[in-house]
Amino acid sequence: MTARSIAALVLAGATTAAAGAEPLLRLPTANDNLFRGKPEAFYQYVERVFEGATTKPWTGGQFGFVRNPARWNGKLIQTKFHEGIDIKPVARDARGVPLDPVRAVAAGVVRHASDVPGHSDYGRYVVIEHDWGEGPVFSLYAHLQRIDVQAGVAVKAGDPIGLLGFTGVGINLERAHLHLEIGLLLHSRFPQWHDKLLAGTNHHGIYNGLNLAGIDPAALYRQQRRGGSITLPGFVRARPVAWKAVVPAGTAFELPGRYPWLLESRLGGAPAAEISLARDGLPVSIRPSRLAVARPVLVWVAPTDLPITVLTNHCVTRNKGVDRLTASGTRFLDLIAGTF
Repeated sequence: MTARSIAALVLAGATTAAAGAEPLLRLPTANDNLFRGKPEAFYQYVERVFEGATTKPWTGGQFGFVRNPARWNGKLIQTKFHEGIDIKPVARDARGVPLDPVRAVAAGVVRHASDVPGHSDYGRYVVIEHDWGEGPVFSLYAHLQRIDVQAGVAVKAGDPIGLLGFTGVGINLERAHLHLEIGLLLHSRFPQWHDKLLAGTNHHGIYNGLNLAGIDPAALYRQQRRGGSITLPGFVRARPVAWKAVVPAGTAFELPGRYPWLLESRLGGAPAAEISLARDGLPVSIRPSRLAVARPVLVWVAPTDLPITVLTNHCVTRNKGVDRLTASGTRFLDLIAGTF
C-alpha cells in the first residue's frame, strides 16, 4: 500500500467498520455523542457572561471561532479562536471526578508528555506524532488528570495514554474535559523563536501548542463517518483562504520540505514564497513569488463583513483603509518563515 493510499484510508469515510473492523482514526474517549446527534453531550460547555446574561453554551467547546462574543454591524460574532475540541467525560465517581481513559486516536510515537500542570495552560498534556504518509501529523491531549505514557513510546490506535481531567488554566471539576488537537508542525527552531520573541519559559521544546497549526478534529471524524476518500492534503487545501503573505524562500523556510503537498508549484530559485492561510492561520497552500523580501509581508486579505482582526486571527489590522500585520501577526509569520 502506498503512502498516499494510507493517508486516504486514515481520513476515509468508508472505514473498515462495515467489515467488522475499527476505523483507523478513533475517538479518544468513550464519548461518541458526536455521531449520535447530541453535540451538547459531546462538547464541554464554556462559562460565558455577555450583555448581562450568564450562559453555558456547549458551542464554545467546538473548534474555530466559537468564543468571546461581540456585536459587529448589528450581528453577533465570535472573536476568539479555539484550536481544538473539548470533549465531556461520560463517567465520574461519587465525588464527580472523571473516570474516562484517554486513548491514542491513531498509531504513532509519543513525542512529549508534560506531567507538570503549571508548565502550560494545557495542564498535563501529551503529544503523539503520526505518520500518515504526507509528513508528520500531531495529536495533542490536554488537561489530563494523569499521564500513563512516556516520550519515545510507540502506541497503537486505542492504546491508553492517560486519564481525562481538569488540570490547566480556567478549568474546574465540573468543566473537566479532554482538549484534543490535531495539527501540523510549524518550525523545528521553535525554542529559539520563543526565547527571542516571547516572555516566559518554554518547557515543551518544539511540542509547545504554539508550534502546532490546528486542523478541526471533529470535521475529520465527520468526514470519516460520511464516507468518500479524502487525503489530509485535500482536507487542508479545501479550507477557504482568508489572507496571504510573502516570506523569504530560504533554507529556514521549512514547511515546503516537511509538507510538500502544500506547494502549488515548485519554488525552484524563487526568492520568496506566497503563503495562503485560512482564517485561523493554518497554511493551506504555497507558491513561488517574485518579490524579494527580507521579512514576511502582507499581500492580500479576503473581502469580509467581519472585523479584519477576526478574519485573520488577530494577525492583521486595518487603519484608514490600510491593512498591516499586527505585532503578533509578524511574530507568527517569522516563526513560519524562520526569519528570527
